[in-house]
Amino acid sequence: MKFQSKLPNYAIVLKTSIQGNPLTGQPSIPGVSALFKDFILTTEDPKLIKMILSHKKCTHTEDVDGVPTVIEGEFWEIKETDPLPCGVTEPQHHIIEMNNGRMVGNPNPAPEGKMTRQEAKKLAEEMAREMVKEMVPGIVSAVRKEIESEPKEAVKKSSYQKKKDFVLPEGSLTEDVSEEESIKEIIENSK
Repeated sequence: MKFQSKLPNYAIVLKTSIQGNPLTGQPSIPGVSALFKDFILTTEDPKLIKMILSHKKCTHTEDVDGVPTVIEGEFWEIKETDPLPCGVTEPQHHIIEMNNGRMVGNPNPAPEGKMTRQEAKKLAEEMAREMVKEMVPGIVSAVRKEIESEPKEAVKKSSYQKKKDFVLPEGSLTEDVSEEESIKEIIENSK
């Protein structure tokens, strides 16, 4: 059974020792103690486990006015369902072997699959280009429908004349025309 303490090298006295008296012939009686090493005490002795669980500084449950209450102590039992000992607050150390003042190997290499800033920027630009290629035909057709659906009475004669010339013939946007050229044409014709 495992127990965990709040302190790293905690020692508890479970039974005090009695000093012997050679004049009366009384032998000394050894005591029983337990030492937590690095917050953890592991034992399989049932007598020792019983003594540890009955110790006054062990975390336990008491009935206070008919309500079970947890009394916090200096140490507690670690159940098998607990994922990790919860009293250890020190982070895991990364130990690197040194030889003549220089590192020998790296036990903690950078994880695979990380991109550099330039690679991420290039990937974002490629994705933006693909999105523009998909969006431009839809935008052009939406603008064309908007221009064709405008009522002729609401448009002034001078602006109507400009927009009348703007009607694009079918198939004017093809793959051989670059995106920049088609966008420039739309902007120039809409003025």
